[in-house]
Amino acid sequence: AETEVQEQVIAGASGAGVSRKRVRMSRLQPLMMAGGEAQTLTPGDVLEVAARVRDNFEMNGERHAPVRSSAVRILIVSQEQLSAEVADNLRGAAKQVQGLSRQQAAVQAETKQLLQELTDRGSVDPAAEKALARLAGTQGQLADQARQVAEQIGGQLRRLAENRSVDRELATAAQDAAAAMEAAAENSM
Repeated sequence: AETEVQEQVIAGASGAGVSRKRVRMSRLQPLMMAGGEAQTLTPGDVLEVAARVRDNFEMNGERHAPVRSSAVRILIVSQEQLSAEVADNLRGAAKQVQGLSRQQAAVQAETKQLLQELTDRGSVDPAAEKALARLAGTQGQLADQARQVAEQIGGQLRRLAENRSVDRELATAAQDAAAAMEAAAENSM
């Protein structure tokens, strides 16, 4: 199949003008080397990339017309911008963790109090059963929320890896946070 890739620098960070380049390739190659010449990109540049492909299938001697994919815009960011964005996202996740911890502490205290009352009474009435079911449901919801936060943190880790981040300290902090949240979710906090 023949592939045509379009790349377009919409605006440069330095205020450089708009440039457009159309490249034909027989197979996908890294965009940085498309057409055999190195592309110089700087933070703030935006690439618009689309592919045009033609199906190899023939019916009655005819092929389908080429089809162009939707354009994807890619913003070029610096390592510093990436680290700052990930750090902001991790701070947001930390606030979520604090909220979940407060909620979990309240649920644990209420559960402990209810169990003590039931032990003192020696029997479980319908109201106590309903309260226990509610507390178990709340604990399950908190565990699900903890898993979601762990997934968000994992997404930030993938983002650092995909963008070849050089900030190892931030990556280590994110890994530790993700592991702690996953453990908390597995232990129903």
